[in-house]
Amino acid sequence: MAALPPSSSTPRASHATPLFPLDEDLPVDEMIAMCELAEAAAAAATDGAECLRHSRRVSEAARDMAGGDPGTAASPPTSTSALDNSLPAQKVLAEIRAHARISIEALFENVLELPVEMALAYRRRGIVRPYDWQCQCLQTPGVVTGERNLLYSAPTSGGKSFVADVLLLRRAIHTRKKVLLVLPFVAVVREKVAHFKSLVSVYNARKSRREALRIQAFHGNKGGRGFGRCQIGICTIEKANALVNKMIQEGSINQLSCLVVDELHMMADQQRGYLLELLLR
Repeated sequence: MAALPPSSSTPRASHATPLFPLDEDLPVDEMIAMCELAEAAAAAATDGAECLRHSRRVSEAARDMAGGDPGTAASPPTSTSALDNSLPAQKVLAEIRAHARISIEALFENVLELPVEMALAYRRRGIVRPYDWQCQCLQTPGVVTGERNLLYSAPTSGGKSFVADVLLLRRAIHTRKKVLLVLPFVAVVREKVAHFKSLVSVYNARKSRREALRIQAFHGNKGGRGFGRCQIGICTIEKANALVNKMIQEGSINQLSCLVVDELHMMADQQRGYLLELLLR
């Protein structure tokens, strides 16, 4: 299993004005190279003002890589707050990384090979650039293709669902097999079904009825005993256990290409934990 818990110090996206100007039209690979250069610059900096001076050199170097005129690089802001010597270099680096992360469209097109329309649906919800740790999870060799398992953790509202959702979508679209998302509560299942239906609507609009992705909720008496014609099953722990057992009995378990379990700590629950353990074993 690939264990990739994100660091608690991972910077989050900032909506404030960046502390130094960055040309967002640069290609993604050059922006990443710029970010790496900025890390080295921040490591060498002793205070905020020095880090900003290094950042200007990094910006000019990035423009050189893009084939532009380094003399056209914009100067860093000259406000007192931006040039305050007490400004930690780490804060400047956080700003650099926040504006140099790969865009949601580039992630969907180049890494996940998913329709860019789905990326735009995430952008409308405010997800413009995934966090570094999310990209690390998705770019771990073998994870996207289903050759390796992925175990990861993050704080509440830290972005765990995004990684799981796009992996499910990728496997469903590229393999045309079944995928299963296991959630602890009925209310969460209902909410997730609505979320996935809004995501795949842009995909289904361009596909025939036969090629369209079908989503089904499984909880209580809802959803029946098997997958049927649906591809994306979203279910409670009890329903997931029943669905997988039925596929094993029918000899069709090879049609399940991806299984995602949210709230894995529920395995320690005295009443329901054993079902998760049986499911994963």
